[in-house]
Amino acid sequence: MKIFQIGFNRCATQSLASGFRRCGLWVVHHNWKGNRVNQRRKYVTAEILRNLAAGRKPVEGLPFDVFTDMEDFYEGTWTTAYTEFRAMDAAYPADAKFIMNVRPCADWIVSRTALTDVYAHMTPDVVRGLVEHYFSHCVAVRDYFRGAKRDRLFVMILGIHTVADAVAFGTGGKMITDVSLDFAGGRERHPEVLTEDVLLWIASHIAVHGDPCDLRFWA
Repeated sequence: MKIFQIGFNRCATQSLASGFRRCGLWVVHHNWKGNRVNQRRKYVTAEILRNLAAGRKPVEGLPFDVFTDMEDFYEGTWTTAYTEFRAMDAAYPADAKFIMNVRPCADWIVSRTALTDVYAHMTPDVVRGLVEHYFSHCVAVRDYFRGAKRDRLFVMILGIHTVADAVAFGTGGKMITDVSLDFAGGRERHPEVLTEDVLLWIASHIAVHGDPCDLRFWA
């Protein structure tokens, strides 16, 4: 069994990881380090992208059941592996499940500013690019998981669904006491990145594509 969280970070990814760990599954959240002394920390996004570049299955050599927070931001460069959901589906057609976790676009962008290294690079062009990415990724996931594939996707809309809902889907019915949603509370956020232009940009995308936090978007 492979479970891939293919939505956005800052959308309860850590809470999802905690929920699946409660079920006894082996979870990798962003990075890991082995038991050997001085072993270098490994990052799941880099390992997946390296596998794909070499023609291997996305998580070949990674002994985990659940993969969460598959993105990196280092020295101004943002890389994602959750966007490789098509390759993940093709590699594990029999037993892979996918969780698309999402929150309102404006909330997501402001939440990202709580990450100091990310906020330092949040120029107006970067914020605009995040809006583009948010909607294009939601549309791509929705359109890919249509028809027979739809039962392999669980859309977790924060405020509507819980971590327990996602865990029950991923495990085939295991129930847990719901875990609290962790958005790194207490860190400073910077809502000023939501300029009038950005809010109009988000509204224009909703007008064209629909709102990913509306269940009708995924129907």
